[in-house]
Amino acid sequence: MQLFHYTHPSLYLHIAYQGLLPHCKELNAPMTGGTPVVWLTRETSNLTTAKDVEHYVKVFGSCDRKVGEPMYGDTARLTVSLERSDRKLIGYPDFLHQTGSAAILKMLPLAARTSWWIYLGAIPPHKIEPIDVATMLACLDWHVETHPDPEARAQFAAQREQIKDLPADTRIDLSIQ
Repeated sequence: MQLFHYTHPSLYLHIAYQGLLPHCKELNAPMTGGTPVVWLTRETSNLTTAKDVEHYVKVFGSCDRKVGEPMYGDTARLTVSLERSDRKLIGYPDFLHQTGSAAILKMLPLAARTSWWIYLGAIPPHKIEPIDVATMLACLDWHVETHPDPEARAQFAAQREQIKDLPADTRIDLSIQ
């Protein structure tokens, strides 16, 4: 089964090394009852739509996202391949029913009820498909601009130079075995 995880581009190098690790941020702790999870979706885009804004205004009276901004995660889309039979992979609505939190579903947009999944464990790097050059460039740009070590910034800049002229959809595999 192919699912997506949205994250900040700066995290890709870390994910390529350690995989996707379950976590529980204070902001979404109520959505999982405090259980650390890896969030996944079938949605090919996480950008806020006019329908999303309309839904949140109807349910909560306002929406802190604008149309076109990432709704969740961030701009880097990682593709994950998992077996549907994996017991750690649970459809989000099923998870909420199991934990007695099904009332949360009424507050979420339709996509959450039909396309969101959670993984109760770490997803190893070999389950994450190579990313495209555009995502890798965004990752390297972030490190070039923000890394505190000048030598590391120079290394990231050199890596960027090596791939900058490749077609944006070329896949780059950084799997670390």
